[in-house]
Amino acid sequence: NCKYGMHGPIEVFSSGAIAKLGEDYGRSWDGRAPHDCVTKMDFGLWGEDMFIDQCLDKVLKVQRVDDWNLISEAHCANKHWESCESQHVAFHPFKKWEDFQACHDSAKTEGHGPFTNDGQEDSIKPDAGFI
Repeated sequence: NCKYGMHGPIEVFSSGAIAKLGEDYGRSWDGRAPHDCVTKMDFGLWGEDMFIDQCLDKVLKVQRVDDWNLISEAHCANKHWESCESQHVAFHPFKKWEDFQACHDSAKTEGHGPFTNDGQEDSIKPDAGFI
């Protein structure tokens, strides 16, 4: 989702990737961690996004399909990520409610979301678990 690797704001996996990961979980003694990924990588200070990216790619050999249209993010070298006017499906990071709301309003104006499954506009409220 990002030319520098998988970034946590949005992660998309195929059912095949999840199946391979599930098999690796099945190899652990208690089924609570992916055995080969944990024992064959030195992941010290990685976040979960880097861990799963490297686990699937380097250890489980799951073929990656890159799609640079998923996320527009400061850390992915997207120049105008803050404007939220592109066709990306996620914009990141917004640490202040006001900045998030401005992004949401801009995306709505551009005609690409967010909407519920029934086509009705979502009501976004600052107390709905933001950040």
